[in-house]
Parts: sequence; structure tokens; C-alpha cells
Amino acid sequence: MRLERDEVLLLSDILQRYQAEFYARFRKLLRPVVGNFLPISLQSYLDELRELRAELDGLPDQQGEIDDRFGSLLRHVVIVQRLAIANDVEVRRVRAIHPDVLEELDVYLMAYTALLNAEWFEQATPARIPQLTEFFPIEVIDAELASTRGEDPARRYDEKFRILQAPELLLSDLSRVRDAAAVRGICVAIAYLDLDHFRELNNEYGEPYVDRHVLPTLMRRIEAHVYLRGYAYRIGGDEYCILLNNATEPEALESMNRLREAIAALTYEGCTTTITVSLGVVIVQPDCHFTGHEIEQAAAHAKDYAKRAGRNCVASYRTQFLREQDLYVLGGPAPAHAVLGLEPRRSLMP
Repeated sequence: MRLERDEVLLLSDILQRYQAEFYARFRKLLRPVVGNFLPISLQSYLDELRELRAELDGLPDQQGEIDDRFGSLLRHVVIVQRLAIANDVEVRRVRAIHPDVLEELDVYLMAYTALLNAEWFEQATPARIPQLTEFFPIEVIDAELASTRGEDPARRYDEKFRILQAPELLLSDLSRVRDAAAVRGICVAIAYLDLDHFRELNNEYGEPYVDRHVLPTLMRRIEAHVYLRGYAYRIGGDEYCILLNNATEPEALESMNRLREAIAALTYEGCTTTITVSLGVVIVQPDCHFTGHEIEQAAAHAKDYAKRAGRNCVASYRTQFLREQDLYVLGGPAPAHAVLGLEPRRSLMP
């Protein structure tokens, strides 16, 4: 695989940081148990990282060909470091309002975006990485994650109806669940749900009626559907978000489609209108390189896609790159913009 000069410079830098952080993470838990001893499989992986580093450092003029077998390893390193940088950028972003400052923060991620779009990155397969669960009990790992994360926020319900979770809990819950899921090598899912023709419903029946007779019934249905499997959050008047703690892609899509059907079957006192919803679903793989905020945006974008496809349907992404061309409607033979003749909107994702 061929790497250009700017790629080699960035990869060398992030590989060095990854090596140090990976070693420190395992060493922190190993040292109290076996001192300086390293299991053979862990030592072999560290040796492979050093070999990759030497390969990059040995390139003439810091560009050229490296062995294809390093593609999977480089892919993993980029994913881990891009996520760390993106999370840091989001923390900084909330402290700034000036456009120049916000633009400068965006620059930090541009080089990583270029790597994510590189041909070698897309062609590389997931690497086999030593996992904490191979060396330590789950109890020890969960305790370490909890100590690193700090105390979880208290559960709170949305202020108006007190049926679903407060929206400000979503990203912290997603971060906590992602960490636990990654340790176990499992996926989580985020779904964005929006009522179809909500404005027309309010105009026909009036907001007080909708708030009293429609929304509580609908939210109770959502809450019951995800009970003990995750959480549901009220984002706004007609928008909701769902977090599924442990769900494969088929499980999450089937679950959200069943919820869509269940909501369409609801009846409301004094209302003859069939109320439907459109949903956008994102499957979060253990090696997902997007931040929680980016995942939420992608789910909302998929929801908009479902609405443009005709409403009362579920949309998702065919790959974990979360790009516009990856969007599709569940059960549909082709992307919605191809079926309906709509122009695809610019993706929110790189």
C-alpha cells in the first residue's frame, strides 16, 4: 500500500501516541497482578506496532510503499486516535462562539478526514487487537471504566411529560454504553424518531389536545418498547431518540420497524387520524471512529432521509462510514433519492 508524505507524517505521530496509550492501559491493570510481566500475545502485538513504526520511519523522503499487512493495523490506530481527537474538539467547541475559533477547531480533524477517505483505509479489514477481556475479569474492567469516566449523572426525565429521559442524558449515556460495549466486542444502536405531519396534527386538533391525548400515549409506547433494553429520550415536541444497549444491525432495525408499526396501530381518544413516525438508525460498531454527537447527527440525518422517502419508514446506513451514498430505506430496493428522483443532500459525515 502506498502512503503519501502528509499521510506518513500524521500516521507516525498518531502511532507513537497510540503505542504509549495502549501500553499504559494494559500496564495499569497488569502491574498490580504480575508486575512487569507481559503475556506473549500482548508482547507480540507491541512488537508488531514497533515493526510498523520502523517501516514508516524507514520510508525514503517519508513517502512510498509499505507492506499491505499493516493496513488493518493502521486502520485501527486511525480509528482510535481520530475518536480521541474528535471528542477533545467537541469539548473545546462548547467553550467558543467566534467563527474563526470554531473554524480553527475544524482544522484539527481535516487531516483525519483525509485518512478516513483514503483508498487504503476503506479497503483495510478490521484488525485483531488484544482485548482487555482476554486478560482481566469484566468486573475489573467495568470498575476501571467507571473510575476513568467518573460518576454517572443521576437519571432525569424530560421536564414537560416526565415519561422519557431528559435529552441532556443522551450523550453521556451513549459514551458509557459504548465503552462497555467495546470491551465486550458488541454493537449499540441509536435511533432518531420524528412524528410525521406533526404541524398539521397540531393545527387540526390544537396543541393542548395533542399534549394531553396524543403525545403521552405515544411516549408510553416508546418507553415500553425499549424498557430494559436501553433508554428513550424526548428531544423536542415531535422528536425522540432511542439508545439500544446491545443490538446487532438486524436486531436494531427489526426492533425499530416493530416500534414504527406499533405506533401506527395506536388509537387516541377523540382522534381519527392515523399517526405515523419516521426513524433513522445508526449501528455503532465497537471500532466506530465517530463521536457521540456525530452519531446523533447521523441518526437525525437518516431520519430526514426517511421523511424524504415518503415517511412512515426506517432508514439506515449500509456501511459504518455514515455517508450520504450509504443511506437506504429498510425493505426498499434502492436508495430513496433514486426511487423518488430526489437530489441527495450533502452528508454531515466526512
